[in-house]
Parts: sequence; structure tokens; C-alpha cells
Amino acid sequence: MSFTRKEPVPVSKNAVIRYLTDQGWQRETSRDGRLVKLSLRDAESADHPIDLIFSMAAEPQHERNEVAAAIDTLTQLYDIPRFQVTQILASIAYDVMLTRVPDEYVRHESVELGTANAYISGMKSFLAASATTEISGEQFFSRTLKEALLYANQCRFGHTFHGSFGFVIESPVGMNDAPAMPIVEESVPFGRKVMRRVSRGLTSFSHAVEQDDPAPLVAPDSGMSANMCDEVVGLIEDTGISKLEMSISFSPEWAPTEGISHRLYKIERRYVDLLKDASARLRKEESPKKCTVIGRIVRLETDGNPADLFGDPSGREITVSWDSADYGPIRMQIPLDPASYLEALEAHRSGQLFSVTGLLKRKGRGWLLEEAHNPRLIS
Repeated sequence: MSFTRKEPVPVSKNAVIRYLTDQGWQRETSRDGRLVKLSLRDAESADHPIDLIFSMAAEPQHERNEVAAAIDTLTQLYDIPRFQVTQILASIAYDVMLTRVPDEYVRHESVELGTANAYISGMKSFLAASATTEISGEQFFSRTLKEALLYANQCRFGHTFHGSFGFVIESPVGMNDAPAMPIVEESVPFGRKVMRRVSRGLTSFSHAVEQDDPAPLVAPDSGMSANMCDEVVGLIEDTGISKLEMSISFSPEWAPTEGISHRLYKIERRYVDLLKDASARLRKEESPKKCTVIGRIVRLETDGNPADLFGDPSGREITVSWDSADYGPIRMQIPLDPASYLEALEAHRSGQLFSVTGLLKRKGRGWLLEEAHNPRLIS
């Protein structure tokens, strides 16, 4: 499946030079090192070689003009659309994840803003979870690492459409300027490590779907963590899209990794329970933690009659927003007995903070405080 992007994206001079060199163009540098000439002298152009010249100390505007001229030349030479040449050049320093949206969600080559916003937010969380998993090596974690959030923010976003609609996420890997030395293991950039983990994780997910068993997802070498499973669930549930097709294209700047699949990954709503099961198994060693929560009530809910708190046995639950020192800002569900629920009602009515003690644990993508007791209002 091919993905193309219409809008232009920034292209560096070094990316153009690297691409031309990889394509067999001959490189020459002036004696003072200020100019680089790339020449194409193949059988078809032997009598009329094609030369592109770059100034290594050019002002930004002059460099942009040189790059634009090079793109014009490549567009004519290889007879491919300009935007496709631009995408190829821009992606040299990035690994690319492509996500296709089914046609039924597309109208006039666009999707609803809410869908796009949910996808961007969900994919950022998935990349941050993948990066945290790569750094920690753990099957689950309570808080996303700062370094992982920084990586996710450095990834680039674009959209593609050519007979269909999709999204592009570009993971920065940079240019590989280190000399090739067979006896020395290549130092792999962090962005590539994360994309390798994502590829392994999605491949394990595909195997789990084929076997109708979460076992491949919970295997030690699956590449997935409980948090990554939760975020994939979120991509489906929050966007409202029943099926997403993903693929990963690795930059040729860095050596490919053995065992990495280049297949098309299909994530469908019907597989959500499989992911939730895998997440629960990966968290099996996580024990509830006793803590006291102090926060603002953002939701109250009861299945029964709110006017009959003590006579109606129906369940009662509140949601509290809490800035945890261990987990950061989180929202948690808290089931309450009638007396505690009455305290919560008063806190919500008066705008006061609410404090309660209980056992905190993860529940899918959210948090749950069980055995809640000792409710208090805090002015």
C-alpha cells in the first residue's frame, strides 16, 4: 500500500546529499570545502551529466533555494510527483508509521476533527508508553517517563491521502554519519529502538489475533507492555474508528534489524478484549497500594434514587482528579458507601476538596480506589 503526502515538508540539504549519494551520484568537494557537487553519469546521461551544486556555508534562504532546485531536477529526472520526492527526502532521517483510516470515515478526503484529535492524542500516548517500556524494560509502569514524553513530542505528524485517508507519524532517527566498521556494533538512535519495539509489539499482536490467544502478547520478548496494550485500546475506543491499518517504514540510514516484520498490522474493535486480557496478565504482579487521595470531585454517579441514599442499595461511584506525587495527574473511580457518598455530594456542592483513603490500582487505562474509607472535606 502506498501513501503520499500533498503538502510540502522541510527538507535539509544534508538529506538531499545523502539521498543522491545513496542513489549512485558521484560526490566531489572543493578544495576549501565550501562547495559540494553531486554528478549523475550513467549510461543514459554519459554525454550530458547532471550536476547539482550545494554551498556548505549558505544562508538559510539560499540553502532553501538550492534544495528547491534539486527537488525540481529530481522530479523531472525520475518522473515522479514533487510532493513524493519531498516526502522521500524528508523521511531519510525518520522512521515512519503509517495509519490508514477506512473509507467509510472519510468525507471529501477529510475526517472529523474530533477523530483526528483523538488519534493524535492517542498516538502520542502510545509512543510515550512504548518509549517508557523501551527505557524501563518493564511489563507495566505507573508513570510515563519524562524522557519518553520528550521523545513523543519530537515525533512529527502529517496526513496522507491518495485514494484513501491516513496519518503519518515520523520518529526521529537522524543521519548516520558514523563510518561503517564491521567489527564495531552500530550505535542505534533511541527513536529507532522505540520503532523496533513497536514493530515487535504489533507483530506479537498479529500473532495473538491469528491464534485467538493473548499468549504472544505476554511473552517476555513480545515487545509489548500492559501500558502499550491499553493505549492501542484507546486508539480504537477514543477515535470511534472500528478498524485501523498500520505499517512501519524504517529509514535506510540505519541498518535493518533481523526479525523485524514489514507486514500490515490490522487493529480492529473486535480485538479490544484480547488486548485488555493481555494487559491484565502483564499486570498480574502489580499489587494495590494503600494511599490517601486529596482532590476535586469531577463526577458523581448512582444507579439508584439520589434522594434515597440510605434506603436504596444501588451502587454509588465518584471520580476524583488527583495530582499524585508518584503517578502525576490522574483521575480515579471510587465506589462509596451511602455515608461516604453523602460526604462527596457535599464536597461537590460546596466546591471543597475531598479526601478519602483506600487501595489504589490500575483498571485498564484508568485508576480505581477500592475499600474507600475515612472521607473528609477539606476547605
